[in-house]
Amino acid sequence: MSAITDLVSELVRSANELVRLSDIGKRQLLTSASEKVFDLQEGACVAGMHKEIVGDLQSISLTLGVGKITNDQLQANLLDAAGALRMLHIAIDARSA
Repeated sequence: MSAITDLVSELVRSANELVRLSDIGKRQLLTSASEKVFDLQEGACVAGMHKEIVGDLQSISLTLGVGKITNDQLQANLLDAAGALRMLHIAIDARSA
């Protein structure tokens, strides 16, 4: 498995098991996801395609400990990030094939 596939798996698993993650773990996962989406956008030459997701992940990461986000919102954003990473990974693979 590639690092991207591993991160997608981790995002989906974590979205389904939010109660097992601490706020720090959630924040680290959100940060990793937003950085990887941003990096892949650059590599796929599709800048802006998932810009909204990166912004959402960063915003949610900042509000985690404040109690302004529900588990449902966090779960939806983790799954959005997994989907974005998957689509970017496919786009990059298609270009290199």
